[in-house]
Amino acid sequence: MLEELRRGGTNAEIAIRLGLSPETVKTHIASMLSKLALGDRRALAAWQPPEESARRRILGVLGAPSLLFPLKRPLVWAGAGLAGAAGIAAVIFIAALTANGGPPATVPPDRGATAGVASSPSDTVLPATALGPDMIVVSDGSHDALLLEWTGGPENVTRWQYRVRAWGNASPQAWSVWTTIPNSTATTTSYRLTGLRVNGNRGAYEMQVRAVVGTTAGLASNVARGVTHKTGRTPRIYPDQIVEGDGRQQWRVHELGWVVTIPDGMRVRGGKGWVSGDIGSGVTLFDHESGSSLALNDRGSEVGRDIVTPAAGGTSAQNGPQRDVGALFDQIVASVRVK
Repeated sequence: MLEELRRGGTNAEIAIRLGLSPETVKTHIASMLSKLALGDRRALAAWQPPEESARRRILGVLGAPSLLFPLKRPLVWAGAGLAGAAGIAAVIFIAALTANGGPPATVPPDRGATAGVASSPSDTVLPATALGPDMIVVSDGSHDALLLEWTGGPENVTRWQYRVRAWGNASPQAWSVWTTIPNSTATTTSYRLTGLRVNGNRGAYEMQVRAVVGTTAGLASNVARGVTHKTGRTPRIYPDQIVEGDGRQQWRVHELGWVVTIPDGMRVRGGKGWVSGDIGSGVTLFDHESGSSLALNDRGSEVGRDIVTPAAGGTSAQNGPQRDVGALFDQIVASVRVK
């Protein structure tokens, strides 16, 4: 559950990835927050057990975890000789430095970036108290652009940076270098990234953002995923991808033979397919802000909906602003056109 929380997303999105209900996810997260005496989800996502955190820093320096644990193999140690002892001493010194946070690292100058081409330099970070932002990626149906949106991050941000990598043949390409978002300041919370076409076809991407304070970079955000769409084709609502409607653009739902129109300003995330007796196969569309769901069968007919009611007062971190989600779902159902 903690690893899924670190990937980012709402309770409903985490529930889809784990095959659980949003209430179950909410209960687990609340339990962890209580037991660890943490204030919010961001603090929980950044939390590491002290011993595990130190071990990861040491392994990161070594680059070869197996070298730490050959204590039961004295012949290997003996064969290493004085050179091995010197290397171990160096590791202990570096590990001690990293265990205490080490000196603050600085951000290298921007070198520009092309998605999936240049390798990224090593991440540089502020102290662990400077949490990384929470980010989502939203598609408006474009064939070459995706919207990055985020919240959180350290205070006194000087500028924001992003990096991106494309997926090809079911495997990720290299991360691009970190690139500064033009004219970004502490108040910047979104950026429409263009130029993402992959040979004229749709492209699948992973993205991150991070804040920079002076010359020091903060922790990177969660890795968020987005998809661009083929030129001249009806864009698709893919599982676990967030799309935003304008009341006019038609969207093809997964691999089914029908399309819908998403109400203006509404953000919808596709769910996994399902099969249920005589109802047949179909899909579930989730309202991103509330986690409410609308189930449709393969003929485009509604077979169920689950409306999540916002908390008293109008808003909540999980449920979003108070609005008539049922009416928005009604618009989607009315727009279904089976081809």
